[in-house]
Amino acid sequence: IAGIFALYQERKREMNIMDYDDLLWYLWTLLKEDERLRKKYGTLFEYVLVDEYQDTNLIQAEIVDLLSEEHRNLLVVGDDSQSIYSFRGANFANILDFPRKYPDAAVYKLETNYRSTPEILNLANRVILHNTQQFYKTLRPVRRSGEKPQVVAAKDVLDQARFVATRILELRQAGYSLNDMAVLYRAHYQSMELQMELTRRGIPFEVRSGLRFFEQAHIKDVVAYLKIVSNPLDEIAWKRVLKICPGIGKVTASRIFERVKESPDPFSALERLVEEKELPANAQKSAKSLGELLLRLEELEASPSTMIKEVINSGYDEYLVTRYPDHRERLLDLEELANFAFQYQSLDAFLNELALLGEMEAETIVVGGIPDEKLTLSSIHQAKGLEWDVVFVIWLCEGGFPSSYSLKNKEDIEEERRLFYVACTRAKDHLFLCYPLLGESSFRDGRFIRKPSRFLRELDPGTYEKVNLTKEHLF
Repeated sequence: IAGIFALYQERKREMNIMDYDDLLWYLWTLLKEDERLRKKYGTLFEYVLVDEYQDTNLIQAEIVDLLSEEHRNLLVVGDDSQSIYSFRGANFANILDFPRKYPDAAVYKLETNYRSTPEILNLANRVILHNTQQFYKTLRPVRRSGEKPQVVAAKDVLDQARFVATRILELRQAGYSLNDMAVLYRAHYQSMELQMELTRRGIPFEVRSGLRFFEQAHIKDVVAYLKIVSNPLDEIAWKRVLKICPGIGKVTASRIFERVKESPDPFSALERLVEEKELPANAQKSAKSLGELLLRLEELEASPSTMIKEVINSGYDEYLVTRYPDHRERLLDLEELANFAFQYQSLDAFLNELALLGEMEAETIVVGGIPDEKLTLSSIHQAKGLEWDVVFVIWLCEGGFPSSYSLKNKEDIEEERRLFYVACTRAKDHLFLCYPLLGESSFRDGRFIRKPSRFLRELDPGTYEKVNLTKEHLF
């Protein structure tokens, strides 16, 4: 990696260009090392104002300090309770330590909230109270009283999706536009079942956390293996899978498929190609491994969930690591796909469902829908700064939210709690906090009980209404 970085730096010098990190680094270096330059710009900028200060990284904060050194007229605005971007370098200590760095600074708390009802703010204030590293403050409402937030326990993720879809249609019937509603979640994979349910019901939506679930490359890759087992003459599926195999390019992939489609037993044809050494040397091993995997998958046709697990464990997880920086999140997507497939007793039933949903555009709703009216599905990180009349937060269970990757230390848990606070404070009128009671996983050999998120367990029961789902809530 160090060698690649050195080549990258050299290439930038040759092209006389800088990337964003260079802009920060070289500015910081100039200001730090050249006193004359520092004084020149310090005098030029008599007042320095910084917004969203809680999202600055260490070097940005030091640049601000250096520019403010001459006059010390520095104003920073930020909300420590909304510091949620440590994964991209934001340094929470910048805002927290500001009064210690500048002892003569005055601190003004902006506590008047014009967005949310008193009930939503009451819950949000109680949420963030459990963090120890913060400027303690209490949001005070301007708006009149409304409904209490609802905490909704669903049997599983499928019932959670049914409840959200049903409630959305009810609220739309009551006068809310889909544009005024959002469903928020901790990670993209948590939207899969909901996307399926919304599509079934013809509720149009836009996904702001990435591509629609089944449009993602890694989902299409794994499904392609299953499609080959179902239909060994599926050329698109074959070529998608073959391009993943090391040493197999377009020409070799086409050659393999030509042999496969001419044979009454396609998998045996692939095996013969390997045995007869008709493929390039670097493709032999890959083709052999693929053939063996397809034969194993053929034996597992009654369990599409197990088939997905087999594809992942037969090298696709390693492929993700070498190809995608966000391989961990993509693996979670695939695990959730396997969990979803657990309810299907045959491969054809599973693939038929995916095909049906793929054909449905979910672009129509009940008569009277306005053009471009769409529900928003978003990760909480991408929802920061936005607001909706109605907000659903889903997957509020341990390991889902807070994330299982954030349970190791207190600082990570406090950032997860700030993320929950951000989610709650996106809502203006209605807030629904949902979680599944049961999980279903081929990776855990069946069903298991989920614990509600610690953030829900911390809440004062007087701040919300508990909802126990019945059939009327779901359909």
